[in-house]
Amino acid sequence: MSADRPCKFTSLPLRSLELSLQNHQTVPHTKTEAP
Repeated sequence: MSADRPCKFTSLPLRSLELSLQNHQTVPHTKTEAP
């Protein structure tokens, strides 16, 4: 259970970070390419 607890806690923030990163790269993609 000790390994399952940190795994879930790290999987949650990791997925959120990946989603935020993808959203940030998909939204300001045209703005960054065409200043």
